[in-house]
Amino acid sequence: MSANEEKPWVKIAIATIGIIGTIGTSLVANEVFWKQFSNHSPEAASKATPSDLKTQDATVAKTTPNDLKAQDFNAQRRALIDFTKLADEFDRLPNKEERIKADRVIRQVAKSLTLNDIQPYSRESRRWGHRASAGTAIAGLLAASPALVEQEYDRLIEIITYNLRDPISYVRYRYLTVLEENPKLAQHFRRELLDLSEKDSNPRVKEKAQRTVKRLF
Repeated sequence: MSANEEKPWVKIAIATIGIIGTIGTSLVANEVFWKQFSNHSPEAASKATPSDLKTQDATVAKTTPNDLKAQDFNAQRRALIDFTKLADEFDRLPNKEERIKADRVIRQVAKSLTLNDIQPYSRESRRWGHRASAGTAIAGLLAASPALVEQEYDRLIEIITYNLRDPISYVRYRYLTVLEENPKLAQHFRRELLDLSEKDSNPRVKEKAQRTVKRLF
């Protein structure tokens, strides 16, 4: 056998080493890939397939109810803080235009409140701004959640009865707004509405009572 001619076992050894090298290279590449994937690199995220995204959405969906509860609680807490500030300032507002603006904001804020949040302000005897703001908040709350008229009917009747007798016309006017927008509640106050439409000392209150009465008869 010549010196340049390789023995068969040498050829087999060389081939085996080549195969092992190829496998080793593949394993190293795979290890690098999985490390990148486990670290959530931006490159891996950008290459996520629709199937990957569906899996992520399904995972998020499983935790959504708790997240929503927390969000609702935080929204209610912020709304109550905002409402309290508006109610505290209401009787200090300098003119009709400012009060109308405040009413609009209160109606929006009230969508995240509950009747339990509002009721204490509706019976606040020292600050008519609290009572007036509560009337506007109840109107906003019922506009957003009409089912509350049935669910909280007795409590609403009690609150409105108390405030239709308020000596401050700003307060009476806002509880008339609640009745004007909710005929089922207004039906209970036919006698009071007739009295207000004929005898109230404030022209705007009298006019609103008259409009509400016309819708009932």
